[in-house]
Amino acid sequence: MECVLIERDPMVSSLVRQFSASVAGMVVAAEYRELPEICDPVLENAEVILLEHPAAEDVVELLRRAHAIAPQSCVILLSESRRSDVAIRAIENGAFDYLLRPFSFERLRDTLENVVAYRRFAATVPPEMTQGAIDDLRGIRATSTPSSTLPMNIVRQTMDLILDALEKGGESMTAEEVAATAGLSRPTAWRYLEHLCRSGQAMSSHGYRPKGRPVRRYSLLHR
Repeated sequence: MECVLIERDPMVSSLVRQFSASVAGMVVAAEYRELPEICDPVLENAEVILLEHPAAEDVVELLRRAHAIAPQSCVILLSESRRSDVAIRAIENGAFDYLLRPFSFERLRDTLENVVAYRRFAATVPPEMTQGAIDDLRGIRATSTPSSTLPMNIVRQTMDLILDALEKGGESMTAEEVAATAGLSRPTAWRYLEHLCRSGQAMSSHGYRPKGRPVRRYSLLHR
């Protein structure tokens, strides 16, 4: 998946490149110091745009320009503005996510993995969708049971990738094996696996690697 970075600060650009490289399937295909007025093929075809948002710049106009150049892209704002009205307008006008600077590696990794999961899911939907499929596409679990409500740091699309990996994995899997199967980072796989254990959907057990090193293995309680 091709990502375009638009950022003036060289240090931030370097960190974002490193962070992005840790997400399976994500490649920074091009970098710009500012959003160009004239589109080029790389930017036009980018699936993800990481876009700097200076606090003084109109966020609605910035998003309008980004979507005009690359209408198919998921735009993630790297914003200096902590104003609630700015963040709300950004989400209302199509920002995939809104990250406050300085942002952590874990927060950027999570949103990039969410984009990957979203794109994978969107690529599999049929020409006509059910309401449930639409809710899944938006990351909303349509259910009336409180136990199925996900915490804020757990995303439905990513959880589906974890569950699919466990279903395919046989008796039990390590976090590394789940991460490789799902196309996610090991820390993200571990976090979701631990959530499944805490919520009673999975169990963990201890095993050993070939050289005797201990390893934690996970399996679903109900297949």
